[in-house]
Amino acid sequence: MPLALDRYGDALFLTPSSDPLESRTRGEHEDWLDLMARTASETLGVPIENVFIQGRPSQPRVLQVRENGLQYEVLLSGRHEVGLDPALRVLRQRLKEEVSGKRVLILGPGASTLGLAAASGGARSTTEVDPEESSAGWAKRNFALNGIALESHRFVRSEVEKFLRSDRGTYDLAAIEAPSLDDHVSLLSLLARRMEPSGVVYLVTRAPRPKLDAEALVAWSVEDVTADSLPEDFRSRKIHRIWRLVSRIGSLTAKPRTQGKR
Repeated sequence: MPLALDRYGDALFLTPSSDPLESRTRGEHEDWLDLMARTASETLGVPIENVFIQGRPSQPRVLQVRENGLQYEVLLSGRHEVGLDPALRVLRQRLKEEVSGKRVLILGPGASTLGLAAASGGARSTTEVDPEESSAGWAKRNFALNGIALESHRFVRSEVEKFLRSDRGTYDLAAIEAPSLDDHVSLLSLLARRMEPSGVVYLVTRAPRPKLDAEALVAWSVEDVTADSLPEDFRSRKIHRIWRLVSRIGSLTAKPRTQGKR
């Protein structure tokens, strides 16, 4: 059974695969996880008390870790959420490199870390939208860790669709993390109204076997950039899917030019 291992400073976080247990009983599976935890601890020189296994309750521990020159606060326990998804490391760096002088909108569960990457890259402004109550506080602490002032950066607690229906901002670049693609056509139609012509959106999902309805997305040109977004140290090539969409609103609505009379 596959097992993902992520290192955060002097701590490890083990994530068992969601695949069936095959021939193992639940007890045998737990014994195997204990063996993997001890092996990782001994091999990497990490104290066993600093090895966390997803799904097992444990005393939470707050750490500060560094990635591509930025510091992030992470919370390690038996929960899945740690505050920094290693699988999106490449996307965070890409945003950091693309956002200089741009108005940036980040939507969904990964907003706090993607927003920090954008702010550190010189974004003109960022708006982070996340339904979780704790996200804004977490994001602000990360900004403080990196000496980034909060002016020009907005933190909104809201469901993504609700926000898009009421927001009147205009953005040059956006990223949206969608748990599923059930309503992606509707969400991207709403988002298209908020984007500048040729504005760029990164759509991220971990939904199993996601199907993007590219034909229905008439306001966008669509490119699958998943292969370029996967960190080299990830064995699984199915951890997520990422598409890069470019707004076609300007080209769709522009009136044809007419020649003047001679």
